Amino acid sequence: MLEYLYTHHFNVPKAAQKDTTLPFCVLVCKLADKYKYLLPALREASRCKFEERAQTVWQTKEFATAMSDIYAAELPIGDTLLATALNIAAKHAKVLLRDKDPCVDFDSASRATPSFGTDLAAALTKTTVG
Repeated sequence: MLEYLYTHHFNVPKAAQKDTTLPFCVLVCKLADKYKYLLPALREASRCKFEERAQTVWQTKEFATAMSDIYAAELPIGDTLLATALNIAAKHAKVLLRDKDPCVDFDSASRATPSFGTDLAAALTKTTVG
């Protein structure tokens, strides 16, 4: 956060880049929410980094973990990070929900958080109907 305050650039630390980029972005969004009037640009930069990474790692445990983290954060309805994550999950739901790889376990993550399953079903309805 300090780097962002001084440089206005959001970079994921090297230590977090391998398999924890998405959870790190969720954490930064939660932190930026605490200072929402001061750090909306940091939150948006983190959301963008989340989206960029999630587009390529949606079929990994990193994405399933990030989805669980987003719902644990209890973000408000209409939140842009939540919407971004749900759109990616809905786009790939057919594969994600059929994949029984215990390392990814997206299905268990969606069942463990009822609101996640409900929101995903709603997002799927929108993509199917719309």
